Amino acid sequence: MRQSQQFEREGTRGYAHLVELHVPVARVWHALIDPRLMRIWPNQGEWAKVEDLGPATQPRDLSFPIDMYRDHCGGLTFGGDGKLYYVASRWRDAKYNPTPESRKQNEGVVWRLDPETLKREEVARLEHPTGMAHYVSRGAVDHNGDLFFGHVGNHPSGIFKVSMPADRKRKNAHLPIRMWG
Repeated sequence: MRQSQQFEREGTRGYAHLVELHVPVARVWHALIDPRLMRIWPNQGEWAKVEDLGPATQPRDLSFPIDMYRDHCGGLTFGGDGKLYYVASRWRDAKYNPTPESRKQNEGVVWRLDPETLKREEVARLEHPTGMAHYVSRGAVDHNGDLFFGHVGNHPSGIFKVSMPADRKRKNAHLPIRMWG
């Protein structure tokens, strides 16, 4: 299976961000433009089994349009602890996310999702010294189990490193290798 297999669901185009082939049943983890986190089993039945895991970003008024640059989720990757990590944008909103003016208007939040229980927890907030950190396009794990997230929107684009605590690391955690592109 190709890692960026395009598909359509209810008229919304999306791209599969992470293909997990090292488990007994192949699964695809995906985040859409809404964006919603989805788990897809491509080999179950004539049509793939799709499980909607709910919104990936903060609550918002869906009757009011918002640009995809602000409302974004990406960088899905599995850590050495077997949990799914991804970055979802969060922005200041008077009703759904009132944050102090001392914080940036848009934030990139690293989430950890347990694939068995679907429990989600915030583990880090990405910080850029002069620009935004909320639009992450790719995620990866290095051979020591630390996370890396590639971001765009700042010039130049760059990479955030998230050092993992010892209990979440595993040597050679990067296998199978997460492809960038």
